[in-house]
Amino acid sequence: MKILNCRGGILSLCAFLLPVLAHAQQLKLGSAPTVIEKSALLDLNSDKQGLLLPRVSDYSVAPLNAAPDGMIIYYVPDKMLYIRKNGIWRKLIDETTTTTGITSVNGQTGPAVTLTTNNITESVNLYYTDARARAAFSAGTGIGIAAGGVISALNTTALWNASQLQGRNISTTAPANNYVLTWDNATSTWMPKAPAVGGSGTVTSVGLSLPSIFTVTNSPVTTSGTLTATFNNQNQRLFFASPVWSNGAPSFRALDANDIPNIDAGKITSGVLPVAQGGTGINYLGSAKDVMRVKADGSGIEWSNDYVALTSTPNFNGDVTATGNFYSVNTSLVNVGTAGTYTKVTTDAKGRVTNGTTLQDSDIPGLDASKIINGVFPIARGGLGLNYFGSAGQSIRVNSGGNGFEYYTPSASSTTITLTGDATGSGTTSIPVTLANSGVTAGTYTKVTVDAKGRVTTGAALAAGDIPAGSANYIQNISSGTQTANYAISGNGSLGGNFTLSSMTAGSVLFAGTGGLVSQKNANFFWDNSNNRLGVGVNAPGNTLDVGGTVAGTGVSGLRLRALNSATVQPYNSKVLSINNNGDVIVTQNAAASNWLITGNSGVDANNQFLGTTDDNKMVIRSNNTPLLEFGRRQTLGLTEGYTDYTDNDEMVTHLRSALQFAVPASVNFYKPKMWTNTDGNFRMKGCSAGTDYFEFGATGTNNAGGFEFIIGDDGDEPIVFKSYNYTGPTFTEIMRMQNLNVGIGLGGATPAKRLHVNANNDAIRITNLSSGTGAALVVASNGDVTKATSIDNTPIGDNTAASGTFTTLSVGTAALNLSNNNNNNINIGNNSFYRITGPNNNFTITSIAGGSDGRMITLYNATGQNMTISNENTGGGITAANRILTNSTNITTTGQGSVTLIYSGSDNRWIVTAFVP
Repeated sequence: MKILNCRGGILSLCAFLLPVLAHAQQLKLGSAPTVIEKSALLDLNSDKQGLLLPRVSDYSVAPLNAAPDGMIIYYVPDKMLYIRKNGIWRKLIDETTTTTGITSVNGQTGPAVTLTTNNITESVNLYYTDARARAAFSAGTGIGIAAGGVISALNTTALWNASQLQGRNISTTAPANNYVLTWDNATSTWMPKAPAVGGSGTVTSVGLSLPSIFTVTNSPVTTSGTLTATFNNQNQRLFFASPVWSNGAPSFRALDANDIPNIDAGKITSGVLPVAQGGTGINYLGSAKDVMRVKADGSGIEWSNDYVALTSTPNFNGDVTATGNFYSVNTSLVNVGTAGTYTKVTTDAKGRVTNGTTLQDSDIPGLDASKIINGVFPIARGGLGLNYFGSAGQSIRVNSGGNGFEYYTPSASSTTITLTGDATGSGTTSIPVTLANSGVTAGTYTKVTVDAKGRVTTGAALAAGDIPAGSANYIQNISSGTQTANYAISGNGSLGGNFTLSSMTAGSVLFAGTGGLVSQKNANFFWDNSNNRLGVGVNAPGNTLDVGGTVAGTGVSGLRLRALNSATVQPYNSKVLSINNNGDVIVTQNAAASNWLITGNSGVDANNQFLGTTDDNKMVIRSNNTPLLEFGRRQTLGLTEGYTDYTDNDEMVTHLRSALQFAVPASVNFYKPKMWTNTDGNFRMKGCSAGTDYFEFGATGTNNAGGFEFIIGDDGDEPIVFKSYNYTGPTFTEIMRMQNLNVGIGLGGATPAKRLHVNANNDAIRITNLSSGTGAALVVASNGDVTKATSIDNTPIGDNTAASGTFTTLSVGTAALNLSNNNNNNINIGNNSFYRITGPNNNFTITSIAGGSDGRMITLYNATGQNMTISNENTGGGITAANRILTNSTNITTTGQGSVTLIYSGSDNRWIVTAFVP
């Protein structure tokens, strides 16, 4: 990629650092920009500055080696101006050199002329007009000498240096048919080789087809482009897999139990198997002989050493029968169901199976313990670490090493146990137990007396006094004491006075519990009667209604307003409920009534509502807590400085602290436009041009060496164009174009062909206020190229002179020319090329000039202030025909001071007027 960098270009510098005024495709550079010569397309005016041409150290490099004719450069090694003519770079005459070069031509004597072949640059044509000199040359192989004296290479004949191309060797190997030259970097030689053979055929369209899980874009591609495929969005928790029950194409689907393989217990390396999945929920061993038991709160299993080691005889009744002592007890559970084998059982609260049935499909979870088909769950995963059954009657305990479980058989006791007291009996492993008599005679009684152990000690018949007053269907109505009998009431009724429940705590809020039991739960439901406060979830309410249960980690309170989350949202008003530091619900002003919402605002009153500050503080917009945009007075923002345009404290300023990038159409992928300031403080802007090209302009430089540059490019041929606008059309008129390293003025959109390409529009190009001096004359060719003159002071130059060495220098002098009034015939002008006319005090005429030779150029400057007439083809008496002047029209006359430039034509034997300033 090539980028045209117009840094330091002379016209770019002039266009932006000097006053410019353009009217009707005219350009004025320099002083007095409002005064422009209407006949000039380019007007340069300065008494201190000149025209600085490009300074080149090597014109053999591209693209200068193929520059078009008419281009002018300053060649640094020779410190001279060079001009491109007939495809060759030629230097202009250096008139300051007086010790070398041609100082005697056509009889005008001077030091000897040095002319050797060493002075002729390689590949440069040698021109010589003298027929005798041409006869001294003979053509060799590949060399031709034209009748006009042009020595050149013949393009139809092999040259002696054809073994090189651009200075690089060409192999001597004879090429075969259709061979091409290829560069061999290893030997630094151009080698003949057969061209690489590639495939053949054409592709007119390339398409892409993918399964429906993809979205394909830009298909088909018929010229150029990129095929793109992206995954379509899928629902959550799906994975890409083949079908579950048959072979087929994969797709996104939910996980199936069959997708999970059977695994070894050893694969479970973390976590603990909970009780709900058949484990213990414990991942460590207890101490030796510890036993597992259910925690007191029923929340899990724990290790315990709370085993009984007594030798006294126990008394078992209720759900268990047993024999033995507490050291060795043989227990037996009371039957609560039917023996059998079941796959599904029902247990009571004590964990006993009370009913059995067949396991149903709905009872099996999605992934159960049957998936574990090998291995043994270790204690760390909640297992026992055992994969076998012990003998019948054996128990499980922690082994003596304290590092695992083991089966063991409790030892049988041979000690005889004797029961005394309330129960009598004796035995070793089976003890018949007999309760002692309580003193009552066996029988049936309606009234009994029991001791503290619940035994009936006496019995009697119910007496009348035992019956409470009133009907036997109602509770006894007594005025004092406490009714001790239990009672049940059916039917409806009312209480005429107070009703006291002595078992209730003050402040209890009663509710119907399990089975309709009147219950209390003061920790979660409490009435503070002293302060008239109700606590829900708390037993010490601090407000009229105090609700507990807030989860600090999530912020979820214990208060829920059912279905409020799905209610229709109403417009906000000026009041909202909030929470103070104590957690109390309070009424506050609604911040949303005056805040600017991050979700957008509607119905905004632009006169009274805004985003900003209401005092003299800057407004700041941040991202990632970094200020990016600031608004305020210059002084408030701290931007007041002692420089012009930065001193107004009250100037309103928008301060941007970041780069600024602009949106572009989606089709633009390169150089998206942005403005920024680099680390040197230089302000710049860059962006795209025509989609893929690139432009950039802005300040440049460091350490007080600043500048301003324009960059445009991508392929290297992109132009920088300046236009004027006229609203009456409207019309846009191109003034100047910089393209391909060239500058064009007034070309109307055409690409400039030269370093400076000016469309004079049949007018002149003016340069004023140049410093005085002498130099080579420039002429305008028929195609508009500016070139040097063909001769100076009878000395052929340019086409007739070699391009380098002492053969190309000439001393050009100036002199005063004293004439008289009226006609001046056959003026002898000597050897100079510039003449300042003095003498006449009245109008005068020049009819003829002596000393003409082919190609000689002179300039006559009228300094007298009198009118000077140049007579056209004057045939008056005494005038030599070869000294006459052709003006190509009628006589021409200056009005006071003026000048005329003439070149002598040997073919016409006349002086030809080439330039005239009236």
